[in-house]
Amino acid sequence: AVRTMESLTGIQIDYWLLTAFEGFQKAIKYVGGKIPLSLKRGMYDSGSGARLRPGTKTLSAAESLAFVRSRKSLPGGDVDRTANHGRFLIALLRKLRGDIERRHDRMFDWMHAARKWTALDIPPHELFQLGVLTSQVKTRDVGNVTVPVSIGSVGSASVVFIQPGAQAIYDRFKEKASL
Repeated sequence: AVRTMESLTGIQIDYWLLTAFEGFQKAIKYVGGKIPLSLKRGMYDSGSGARLRPGTKTLSAAESLAFVRSRKSLPGGDVDRTANHGRFLIALLRKLRGDIERRHDRMFDWMHAARKWTALDIPPHELFQLGVLTSQVKTRDVGNVTVPVSIGSVGSASVVFIQPGAQAIYDRFKEKASL
């Protein structure tokens, strides 16, 4: 997956982290659950289990998983789900920053959650360095961009086709390290 993303975007990926549904929920629980997120519209998706009313919510681990999995109740389907992944990561950043501002040693809980419930290629000392750096990033300075795509089919498979406008996003990121 890393090689594919690098060849598609021309962006070098230094680190990766992967988890499954169970690991995702356990990691969220371990860092205290309660992920604050604002929903402009309700999510009612039998496929993901999302039963979320609009408004500001504090999501449990199970609700967090349902939120990031939900696509059937979203007008843009998989594309909107991808945008929600970014929104959720920004909410996690906000929680991380708040946890560490209150208690600096909470960084170790976040590191433990990452190492225990994910597969990752980040050595422990670099994970700590990244955690410290991440704790200094303000959420207002983080963007959430979804590359332009169209949805289609190849045979019986549903396929996402990356549109030419995506290249400008990749180029900007390579040049400025921002989206």
